[in-house]
Amino acid sequence: MRRLFSLGLLCLCINHLQAATIYKVIMPDGKVIFTDKPQKGAVKVEALSKINVTPKLPASTQVPLSTSNPINNAQTPPVPKETYQLKMLAPTQEQTIRDNNGSVEVIASVAPEPKSAKYKLFLNGALAQEQNLPQFNLTKLERGEHNIQVQMTGETGRLIASTQIVTFYLHKASIINRAN
Repeated sequence: MRRLFSLGLLCLCINHLQAATIYKVIMPDGKVIFTDKPQKGAVKVEALSKINVTPKLPASTQVPLSTSNPINNAQTPPVPKETYQLKMLAPTQEQTIRDNNGSVEVIASVAPEPKSAKYKLFLNGALAQEQNLPQFNLTKLERGEHNIQVQMTGETGRLIASTQIVTFYLHKASIINRAN
């Protein structure tokens, strides 16, 4: 008898969950909220299986630029208009550079060519330089391992694209190893 009661209660709960009405609300800032409470401007959702869920994108080298989403004629976050590929050309991953002055030239390429952009060079996780071209000259670096990354931002300062983090090694001649 106890099993039959438990089974009946379980079926009742499952049926109640399936019958729950779900509402979709698009907030003024473009956020989409799903709720079981009706609100002003809410649209009733037919079935959970019909909801399109877009997973959060992993950190990537491509970031969307522009806007407009036709769903319910609501203002929503930007939709990609054009994506950019930013690649590190020099130094290459795990390259060893020998320079006693600690000078390293960093070169990145971007495709397609943007109309206007700023490029930021990060050295060991900190902003080292910012300029209008994806080419940088580092000087007076200490010998050892260094990590670099170039980021491209738009006119508003919004991140558009970034390179992978590249590790390189700077070697300098030592006074101890000099031949007499």
